Amino acid sequence: MENRPKILSIDDNDANQKLVARILSGDYDVKTAMSGSSGIEALVTFKPDAILLDVDMPTLDGLRLCRMIRAEPLFASTPILFVSGLDSHEDQARGFQAGGDDYISKPINIEQLKQKLHFNLERALLLDQQSSASNDALALGQNIQTLHDCLLEMIAFSGTLSELGQHVLNTLERLGLKGAVYLHLTGETCSSIGPLTDLETILLQQATRPYPSEYSARYLWGSENLGVIIQNMPLARHEQYQPLVQIISTLLSAAHRKITTLLKTAHSKMTAASATPRTPNAASIQLHGYKLEYAVEELEQSSEQTLARVCQHLQELSHEPGRSPQEQQRLRALLDDCMRTRLSIYDHCLEIQSQYSHIMSQLGVKVAQD
Repeated sequence: MENRPKILSIDDNDANQKLVARILSGDYDVKTAMSGSSGIEALVTFKPDAILLDVDMPTLDGLRLCRMIRAEPLFASTPILFVSGLDSHEDQARGFQAGGDDYISKPINIEQLKQKLHFNLERALLLDQQSSASNDALALGQNIQTLHDCLLEMIAFSGTLSELGQHVLNTLERLGLKGAVYLHLTGETCSSIGPLTDLETILLQQATRPYPSEYSARYLWGSENLGVIIQNMPLARHEQYQPLVQIISTLLSAAHRKITTLLKTAHSKMTAASATPRTPNAASIQLHGYKLEYAVEELEQSSEQTLARVCQHLQELSHEPGRSPQEQQRLRALLDDCMRTRLSIYDHCLEIQSQYSHIMSQLGVKVAQD
């Protein structure tokens, strides 16, 4: 079949390579390399659309090889997915800094491999259509003026945290930059690059300091208040890189301080309001009631979805061939615990809703019925 995406898998484990080839060969043109050096040779001749890369390899490990690949302009934006048993936050951060796009944990989950590969190939097409800051970013003088205007707007800003996150994203776009902003306090993400990879999401949520990547066009900045990832930075070797980093750091540090100021202002207003006795009206009571209803509903749904997945996984594990009776018994016991927890959460949520309805009726506030 012509025009199928080409996938290069670099891994010194023969069993993993056979598994990858079997899984992907129906939809992709797959080539395997058993070492870093043979992987480099395959890059030149095969010119893959995406690369699966093991981290722990002898002589030339995956991180070093990833940096070498990113140093070649032809592969500067080729998706690189690390396939490794090393999947701690520190390992993932090192993978990002080396130029990796995503992480797939070993042992390989077939569905996860397919989904992440498809997602990253689609994302690569999207990012290719967006201009690179190294080519299309504004001149330095214009960038400084944009920063100046933004800082003035930031000083006068008095909106919500969500609006501030969008304001930061809009300013980055005025600088010719595409990316995403994550607000630690609310858990909201504003993005101009569409959905994020799992690696990007994890790093954004845990980012509390900058993580520059010298080997790709990405830049990760973090603080206690927000995390920001930029996808189309100039490469670190480009003359525009450092001035742009300074502008971005100034902008995001100002956003961090603004969030702190907004939180302090909100806290002061709440303190002042609580010090002033006032009789709540029916509308405000009902508003808080709706918030409670929503919170209970969200708790019930999220807990049910999470525990349902855990129960399904435990059930699958208990039926895997080769497990001893003792292991099967322990897994079934864990499954029973999860089922009891699901029922307990459901019962507690019903009790909260019942008590809430009773309180509302005592206050004379009508509760909306489904």
